[in-house]
Amino acid sequence: MSKNPRIQRYLVAIEYIGTRFSGSQQQPNCRTVVGVLEEAFQKFIGQPVSIFCSSRTDAGVHALSNVCHVDMVRISKRKPGEVLPPHEPSVVRRAVNHFLQNEGDISVIDVRCVPNDFHARFKAQERTYFYRLVSGPKPLSTFERERAWHVQENLDLYAMQEACKVLIGHHDFSSFRASGCQANSPIRTLDELHVCEVPATPYFPSITEREQSNSSSKDSHFCSVKPEVELPTNSSSSTDAVVDSNDGKSNLEFGVSRRHRCYVVTARARSFLYHQVRLLVGVLKCAGTRELTTSDVERILNAKTITAASPMAPACGLYLGRVNSSSSVVTAHSDFANNGAAAAYDTGITNTAEAWLATSTSYNSQLAYCPKGYPATIPELTFVPHNSDYYSLHSFPLPTAVNYKSLREYTASVSASTSLLLLWRW
Repeated sequence: MSKNPRIQRYLVAIEYIGTRFSGSQQQPNCRTVVGVLEEAFQKFIGQPVSIFCSSRTDAGVHALSNVCHVDMVRISKRKPGEVLPPHEPSVVRRAVNHFLQNEGDISVIDVRCVPNDFHARFKAQERTYFYRLVSGPKPLSTFERERAWHVQENLDLYAMQEACKVLIGHHDFSSFRASGCQANSPIRTLDELHVCEVPATPYFPSITEREQSNSSSKDSHFCSVKPEVELPTNSSSSTDAVVDSNDGKSNLEFGVSRRHRCYVVTARARSFLYHQVRLLVGVLKCAGTRELTTSDVERILNAKTITAASPMAPACGLYLGRVNSSSSVVTAHSDFANNGAAAAYDTGITNTAEAWLATSTSYNSQLAYCPKGYPATIPELTFVPHNSDYYSLHSFPLPTAVNYKSLREYTASVSASTSLLLLWRW
């Protein structure tokens, strides 16, 4: 925590293509995300800074949105030593992007001011990763290279979706934990694991789609000329009809390549083990090629050893999609009674908030989650046990005005050995 009142801490969201980075964390003699960012910030304010990311990414892994925090003091350039009011977040974003423009593979997408005790990593509540796979025997398009995993075999989407059902939830993921993982426990709660087919990118509309768009637009005043070469209509078209031989006939015009089929795996959790997502995708890919059955996936999970897993998916297809974090957390007033229950009340926050209702006993801990704006009564709550490191979340309503007496009575009725604490997050 910074104790200097002149320091302003900023939360910075960044996007980058990981191909030319040796990971996100600072390393000697290597080009890293943090290294490039710190250099850009130093050019902006004229003094060195330290940047702390919420999520580490390996070499070759991309980010649609990674967040980090940085401390800055605005010093006058005309009067050295004079401290000026902090820069507005929009000014920081534009200035840093100016110094990043020559990099070509990283930019700042958002900036906001946060309290000086905010930590991007420790305040992260949820992380979402995406993984792109493209399948088909044809060579990978130049536009897709280093952006997705090219699988030459056809993938069975239903088989991959069934495998997801085995892996989602609260498990010991030792089979999906690479050596070198520093986590204290292999237990994690995978809140979402989903795979779907999406259009291949970059996507350009076919003449049929363009004509349909024109006919549906009543105010269209331009003419469309039919090109001599037609583009493929969608990513789900089969590649089997394409003939490579010069003696054969193709259903495509010369110079037009057939699109691959594209699939996206989404993984969402509070935190992940080292290489967990890529190991999960490796198993899903094998399920899609029918090298593994659903029973095999369950066997791998229960084996609880990395040697049981399928080969790990390459880094190039992995994207850090989003990091959800609370920009500040305020603990409401609590008064522990003899029965161990703590009553809490709203501290007067008027903006949109979220409440965290945490209970703990001497043997385990539980957490429930609720958005603000609920009915006027407290219903029965359902708590989900969590592991020693992280919480599981469940939605439930609470009264708009948290009443000390009613909450105290309710918690006492839940369990005499339960301690309860209400936190407001916004």
